[in-house]
Amino acid sequence: MPLHHRRIEFEFSPGVLAERIVRGALDGDMVRLHGAIVAAFEIHQSAAERDVFTIARELAAKVSVECHTRVADAISSHTNNWTRADADRSRRLLARRG
Repeated sequence: MPLHHRRIEFEFSPGVLAERIVRGALDGDMVRLHGAIVAAFEIHQSAAERDVFTIARELAAKVSVECHTRVADAISSHTNNWTRADADRSRRLLARRG
């Protein structure tokens, strides 16, 4: 009996990650919210603030003050803990995959 393989592709562009951050905040889905923040760091590295987090904060502000606060707090909790060593480690892992 043949196995059917389903290929799943994920979009990790800055805009999509920003939308996932906001959607996670709106839905109370902390896994989605924090997962998108971590993915932004790992994929976009030093450009994550400019390319992902700024967009996420702007989108959240258009939704509500509460949403913006939740998004800003979540991003801050990660940016305070993300170190240069984390970025270097992620870059090495991604280089091995590519």
